[in-house]
Amino acid sequence: MVAAVWALVTAWGAIWSGHFSYWLLYIALLGVGAWALLRGTQERKRKTWLTILGGVGTVLLALVGWWLRPFPADPVALAALDEAVGYTVESDLGTVSLWPDSPDGIGLIFQPGARVDARAYASLLSELARAGHPVVIVKQPLGIGFLALGAPESIADLHSQREWAVGGHSLGGVAASASAGDGLDNLLLWASFPASAVEETVRSMSITASEDSFTTPEDVDDTRDRLPADTEFVVIEGGIHSFFGDYGLQPGDGDPSVSREEAQRQIVEASLRFLDAR
Repeated sequence: MVAAVWALVTAWGAIWSGHFSYWLLYIALLGVGAWALLRGTQERKRKTWLTILGGVGTVLLALVGWWLRPFPADPVALAALDEAVGYTVESDLGTVSLWPDSPDGIGLIFQPGARVDARAYASLLSELARAGHPVVIVKQPLGIGFLALGAPESIADLHSQREWAVGGHSLGGVAASASAGDGLDNLLLWASFPASAVEETVRSMSITASEDSFTTPEDVDDTRDRLPADTEFVVIEGGIHSFFGDYGLQPGDGDPSVSREEAQRQIVEASLRFLDAR
């Protein structure tokens, strides 16, 4: 119950607006907590090993709920959704979409980083939408990209009259890489790298940050051969992992030597160059 209440109080907006699996998780946590509290106040005759097993299961469930609590979007990201200019915002159970007033460019299906509020990318991605590129941000089950691997294909099929790129931040980029190819032949990685080789026919760009403690420059170098030979690699000097969205500073990240605003300007500039070139 404590884990559920803490998550709901500190990340209510991200949970309420996120994938419905969050609601199920925290309702389950509250229910299990209430049941355990009620049982704990009653005299019961039960074998010791069952009591221990139930206690361990309850603790593990609480830890999962604690760890899965999403990183909420900052006000600057929420403002891009509430004060849209040049694009229209649409949200449903599975996506947040930014539809340009004049949608004449290639679209981008974007996978968030692990446990990051899908809305946290709205400010950066709104710049792409203003430039004519439709953007669909995936709401991942429990904030894990690998649980939404089929989402890009479904979105592309729904809007089959348009060419799409897939992209993502961190673990979301890994998930996006798994979707690249077979009609989704454009890949945009933010602070990420593929888990396996991407088809040579996929046009790719990798944007990373020099002070990133999660997707380090060494990680990028070690996985460079998994991307097509003509991939463009862009490094944001002085940038960190948390600058690829607006959700605060992620614990354990590096120390930036450039402002968030300047880093994000470069991220948007490179992303637009990639999308506009199609």
